Amino acid sequence: MKNKNIQKEKKLSQIVQEREREREREIPASEYANLPRISLNKFYIPEMQQKPISQAYASSNKVLVLDSDKEEVKIAIAEPNLILMDELKKVFPKKIEFYLADPQEIESELERIYNLQEYNGKQITIPDSSEEENPSKYPENKQTGKAVQMVDYILKTAIEGGASDIHIEAKKPVGKVKIRVDGVLKQIPMPKEFKEEYSSVISRIKILTRSMKIEEKVIPQDGSFSIEYHQKKGLKPIDFRVSTINSSYGESLVLRVLDQEKAQVSLLT
Repeated sequence: MKNKNIQKEKKLSQIVQEREREREREIPASEYANLPRISLNKFYIPEMQQKPISQAYASSNKVLVLDSDKEEVKIAIAEPNLILMDELKKVFPKKIEFYLADPQEIESELERIYNLQEYNGKQITIPDSSEEENPSKYPENKQTGKAVQMVDYILKTAIEGGASDIHIEAKKPVGKVKIRVDGVLKQIPMPKEFKEEYSSVISRIKILTRSMKIEEKVIPQDGSFSIEYHQKKGLKPIDFRVSTINSSYGESLVLRVLDQEKAQVSLLT
């Protein structure tokens, strides 16, 4: 009996010691300034950077991989905890630069990154079908299924984010998508397939306008289209004004987001 009691006491003491070590490894608030703080508002965070860690782990621990190359990786965390940092060092066997970021900003970015993987395209409806009945009219009609999904995702992200406009920019090595919220442009993450689907995304938006020419890539064009966005309160009508811009890298688009409900409210007040 004595031996059993001694063993129990040892186990209890080991547990207490382990917990004490964990508390000691927590970085005190006075040392928070040692880790640089960043705002994620203007950060471009590629979806592929998150692959080494699972969505569940990233969400529960509020961890966001900002950038990674052969030599180092940059990671944003909500709280500086050495236990968490040690775990990440095992996942990334190279130099790690840690940054402190707002927990809500981390959660928001994780939602945006993983949202595209789960998006089912059921929240966007084109009233009366903005598709042309005769697609052969467009010699370069390449609006693939992926391109349709990407356009829906871009529109959905802009609407939910309260964006005033959307910029789809031709860049090298890959195009970029940005939305303007409260006067600030913020890049939204797109999947790696976006590089191959860029021209199809542009074609898809031109087809939605029913007036813009897909084959014309030099002379600026203007058009418009409307959608119905499915939300809990019902259908929300949204208008888009589209303009093309030619650059040295290719054709870019700017979409002005016009919320019909907000416009009616402003006219009444």
